[in-house]
Amino acid sequence: MLDTRDLMTFLAVIEEESFEAAAKVLHVTPGAVSHRIKQLEESVGTLLVKRMLPTQVTPAGEVVLRLAQQVRMLQMDTRQELSEANNTVNTRLTIALNDDSLSAWFLPAILPVIKAHDVSLDLRMGDHEHTNQLLRDGTAIAAITTDPKPVRGCEIKAIGAMRYKAVASRGFQQEYFAEGFTRQALERAPTILFDRQDTMSERFCQQLFGQSMQMPVHYIPSSRGLIEAAMMGLGWCMGPEKLIREACESGHLIELAPEHTLDIQLFWQAFKLNTQLLKELTKSITIPIDA
Repeated sequence: MLDTRDLMTFLAVIEEESFEAAAKVLHVTPGAVSHRIKQLEESVGTLLVKRMLPTQVTPAGEVVLRLAQQVRMLQMDTRQELSEANNTVNTRLTIALNDDSLSAWFLPAILPVIKAHDVSLDLRMGDHEHTNQLLRDGTAIAAITTDPKPVRGCEIKAIGAMRYKAVASRGFQQEYFAEGFTRQALERAPTILFDRQDTMSERFCQQLFGQSMQMPVHYIPSSRGLIEAAMMGLGWCMGPEKLIREACESGHLIELAPEHTLDIQLFWQAFKLNTQLLKELTKSITIPIDA
């Protein structure tokens, strides 16, 4: 049987990204942290932590990390049922999601539940299509994903779709798309992407033209920063409808293909744990119709 204290120490080492930082959080010495991790690794018979900065889990560590996350959630639920939650340090809740969801709708949806349970929120950012990995490796206990297939050990719920539109500044539109949103124009017009995993522009072009396009690209890892860059004329982008609405109404952004949108269906995935917090979060997570 794995020692609960060792599991919580292991969780701290991964979340705080070093043995020293974990020691500060746990109010013990780095030597004590190292001893506990060694004990845990001896219990399972394999290496769990890659000793580097930041610390990383091994494949076996991913399995144990998921267990540690679940143990912490169950402990918190038990303390609340015993009305002892206010006498202990609040629990950290790690959720993986993309920046668009965070900027457009996520926090208002979960805030009442988070405040009611007095938990510390730890949001881990990833692209729509890459948050599953943070759930799979045990980094997060819940995630917003685009994958309709549940990660092993998780429950899944469809929460709605985010609508994206192709937009640019009026000057950019006149310079590159005066003749319309054409394949020829797209080969010259720079698009703005969040990062190298962002496939929104490519998927939109595939939807319209049935083929991928070779386009000049700018990378700006911020949803709001990306839209601001489009307003300045740096390039065109796929903007979440909620985030671009005001700029479009004011004329700071122009829809390049007003008859077409890209709808991305999102799903909430969470560990299968019978805890009140996860039940309430799952119930509250829904994308507003206008988001």
